[in-house]
Amino acid sequence: MKKPLARKITLSLNDSLSETSTDGFETITLRPKADVAAMISALNKLLHTPVSNIFVDAISEKLSTLLLESKANQSIVEKFLDVPIQPGSAMALLMRKGAIHDELDEKDHLVDE
Repeated sequence: MKKPLARKITLSLNDSLSETSTDGFETITLRPKADVAAMISALNKLLHTPVSNIFVDAISEKLSTLLLESKANQSIVEKFLDVPIQPGSAMALLMRKGAIHDELDEKDHLVDE
């Protein structure tokens, strides 16, 4: 990805995030050049995976890695702890890596009495 394209995506996301709440989602549409489109199509056919999943998984992995790079990112993660964790999301990856864990309250423990 060329830097000008990455810059446009970043600006678009920043604008969108400032206008929306965390309850929604954002759709990003990119039109790759013919050679990149052919590569994506080939990956789609080889992996039998929807194109969106190819990128979503990579984005989640990169995001989880970036969040782990600095303790300053802890506040970002804390904002999403009360939101249900979606499979394949950056939060799910952080949980799988042991960076965050689900703590059960006393009342949530199942004990046979």
